[in-house]
Amino acid sequence: MNFSPDKHQFSIRSKLAFVIITIITITLLLAASLFTLSQLHENKLNLIDHLTTLAKITGDNAEAAILFDNSNDADKILSELKNDPHIITAAIYIHKKNLFASYMSKQNFPPVFEPPEIEGYIIESNKIHLLQNIYTDNGLDKIGEIYLQASLSPLYIQLQKNIFITGIIVLFSLLIGYFLSFRLQKTISFPILELSDATKIIKNEKDYSIRIHRNDYQEIETLCDGFNGMLQEIQQRDEHLQQLASYDPLTGLANRKYFSDMLHQAIIRGKRKSHKHAILFIDLDRFKHINDSLGHSIGDELLVQVAKRFDLIIRGDDTVARFGGDEFTVLLQEINDESSATEVAERILEIMNEPFKLNSHNVVVSPSIGIVMYPEHGKTAEQLISNADTAMYKSKHAGGNNFWFFTEHMNKAAQKRLKLEESLRKAIHRDEIILHYQPQLCLKTNEIVGVEALVRWNKNNKKLVPPNNFLPLADETGLIIPIGNIIYKKALNTLKELQKENLYQNKIAINMSAKQFRSIVSIEQMLLFIEQLKIDCNLVEIEITEEALIDYNDELISTMHTLKKQGIHLSIDDFGTGYSSLSYLKLFPFDILKIDMSFIKDMQEDEKNQDIVRAIIDMSHHLGLEVVAEGVETELQKQLLTEMGCDIIQGYYFCKPLDEKHFKQFLLQRATEQKQINKYQA
Repeated sequence: MNFSPDKHQFSIRSKLAFVIITIITITLLLAASLFTLSQLHENKLNLIDHLTTLAKITGDNAEAAILFDNSNDADKILSELKNDPHIITAAIYIHKKNLFASYMSKQNFPPVFEPPEIEGYIIESNKIHLLQNIYTDNGLDKIGEIYLQASLSPLYIQLQKNIFITGIIVLFSLLIGYFLSFRLQKTISFPILELSDATKIIKNEKDYSIRIHRNDYQEIETLCDGFNGMLQEIQQRDEHLQQLASYDPLTGLANRKYFSDMLHQAIIRGKRKSHKHAILFIDLDRFKHINDSLGHSIGDELLVQVAKRFDLIIRGDDTVARFGGDEFTVLLQEINDESSATEVAERILEIMNEPFKLNSHNVVVSPSIGIVMYPEHGKTAEQLISNADTAMYKSKHAGGNNFWFFTEHMNKAAQKRLKLEESLRKAIHRDEIILHYQPQLCLKTNEIVGVEALVRWNKNNKKLVPPNNFLPLADETGLIIPIGNIIYKKALNTLKELQKENLYQNKIAINMSAKQFRSIVSIEQMLLFIEQLKIDCNLVEIEITEEALIDYNDELISTMHTLKKQGIHLSIDDFGTGYSSLSYLKLFPFDILKIDMSFIKDMQEDEKNQDIVRAIIDMSHHLGLEVVAEGVETELQKQLLTEMGCDIIQGYYFCKPLDEKHFKQFLLQRATEQKQINKYQA
């Protein structure tokens, strides 16, 4: 159950003072009461002793008067008691309660001459009755009794005086106790009040570095230690959270949020003092290939070592941040001009190109750097970072391992790129990704032995966009995966239709991007689709570019062997361009090698190109590979390739890429022509 605190609460200081004063008051009143009652009781006992002694003396003095039966002398003896303020009545009895002599004071009490039944005393509310025997000198013979009646009024009067004095003493003691209590409570309440004040400050200012001073009291000391301990834990937790909120846990560099905050502050100072700043946006070229091929742990270690190398370059006042993934940003504050940013960029290129030692691997990565200047290239942090990112992409598209300063032309290009990406996303949903088909001709038999499915973008169903204009963007944005899925599904569906119509029974070549080929999910989905269509895997050829083979790993090789076991043909596309390596032909289980059209194009005018093509064909045949020449456009090119022993040609000389409708017409026409030839030969 929760209890709400009283709205009219007192401070602990007031409560302690109140408790102390209450205890003192009760103690003093109790002590005064006990003292008064004890004094009253003691005075009564003293009075009884006094009356007993007085009765003995008076009785002894009256012995002779009793023996001689002289009541007058006895009255005189009793009258001597008038000097005692307590005596009200006195009487002597003889012969069994016969009054012999008496005395009565002038006090306003009625005379009482009937003594108690037995010897002793009786105490009433305001009187004491005492009866005592009178004996002869030898103490053996009783000759009478003396009775004394005493008033307690003098005792009560004295008691009132004593109570008054005691009351003054108690009141004075309370005043002293009141002042002492405030001094005393301070020693107890001070650390608690200090704790309360500290709590208010911490609540208002969120300053968990405050500590409470320890006290001599064990309990308070324990409380202070516990409170300080909790503050220490909260402070450490907040520092840890602040570390997580502001710094990258892997590299220890500032994160995106902290960098943006620092840039915002630098802009404010720049406006006030007219300072220039530079922002460098850095992306590691080929990092994804390294991460995928060598493993994420190696990729993480690479990022850590990259971060350490930044420490060797950047000034203490500058800020380096891991912006995300393999992207880094650098804020150079208060620089003179672009030359300062250029020096830093050149130093980054130099130091990052040195090999990284990662376990047993020596890895080389190159950075692509985009640079912007404040205030020339932007007025806000968001604008500067966006423009630096744009400049970085320009650097990457230029081949990487360099740096570019931002220009407005880049901004327009970036906007165009964004617009293109948006249109491409819509194209996927609108089914604007289509295929054209280009047949492949066997030079020995002059028959169609294959067809390559080539992707096109039928933009708004009005304009065909060639693949070079949108596939690079699709690869950067990840749209290459859904586009690749569309390609193989449409190609295989077309093959199935052609088989049903008995127009085509040979294989179809499908291009697959590096990202898609490295995706096990994509490969499994494709194999499942082939199985669903009940297509013979021997009629499927997957074309892979050399880019997909860079930084290969065992998983990639395993994927290729899996496809081979299914009966799918593998061809290396555009051989001779990019990162060509003869070791690929030995290491990977290829069936077909496709010579890039750039070698075929100038072959008839350039003898060196002829030598290269001839060497590629001879080498491929020795390795057991079938050779396809792309981009064949002239009869002379066909003759040269035939003489060199090329197996298959593909290009405008034989047939340009056709959409599905026209490709079917081409096959029908080809079949008709073949029938006529067969008929003529018969």
